[in-house]
Amino acid sequence: LVRTICNFGADVKVQDNEKMDALQYAMKYGRYKITEMIYYRTLSGSLGLDMMRISRTVHGRLKECESMCSNEDFDPLYSIHEYMTYAIKERLPFDESMLFYAWYHVTHDEKTSKKPFKDELWTTMMSTYEAI
Repeated sequence: LVRTICNFGADVKVQDNEKMDALQYAMKYGRYKITEMIYYRTLSGSLGLDMMRISRTVHGRLKECESMCSNEDFDPLYSIHEYMTYAIKERLPFDESMLFYAWYHVTHDEKTSKKPFKDELWTTMMSTYEAI
């Protein structure tokens, strides 16, 4: 309903008698999706759409990582971490989502999460970056 109203040109910055606008009400009542939608509409043109797309992509990737980590007997993120370290070292092509999953492993693994910038993935990325 809110999306439809906004699509028909509603001004999300209009305030009521209490000086509250749609964004403030959405935050007050804990309506995350509505808050997100109204916030991005307040940004200028394509910037708001780009930010919304990026936010949804990151949120989706986080959910995928959580799902992959739910299996206690197998950690596919560790394999991705190893592969990405190798791919970066050898300058092989890779999809950016693979790097996202590998970095998620680094920042959420009990062994490495306290010092992610000491991890082999990070040091490999930095040495490759400096070599380029």
